[in-house]
Amino acid sequence: MKILLATDGSESATEAAKLLAHLPHKEPLELTVIYVSYIPEFHASRDVVEWKERVLAAESERADIVFRQMQEMFAGADAKLECVFLSGQVGKTIIEQAKSRDIELVVLGAVGHSTLDRILLGSTSDFVATHAHCSVL
Repeated sequence: MKILLATDGSESATEAAKLLAHLPHKEPLELTVIYVSYIPEFHASRDVVEWKERVLAAESERADIVFRQMQEMFAGADAKLECVFLSGQVGKTIIEQAKSRDIELVVLGAVGHSTLDRILLGSTSDFVATHAHCSVL
């Protein structure tokens, strides 16, 4: 089964990964773990470009830590892991990756904001659940 696990290293994302790690499966898992960093596009000074590069480098380091945690979590499981760090709009990037990789299930955490929070702030998990071509957990 081809599964995409989207994580940002948060508690809710880690709990979603733990749930997936404990679910029984009959066939080997092809698990793509993605960490998407959203940094707004800027067309500005050299200082802003350098700041963006530093932020992306820091996010990449954080993603590496999260990827090691995921590899430990799935150690011993019948799963082949691929870890990918991307930048872009988070929900859109998750959906694009799921479609391009022919994913059968997307797994991600949800914080559980109220309806008003979701309307005002948006919700990545809601966006993915309503726009993905496959099942979402």
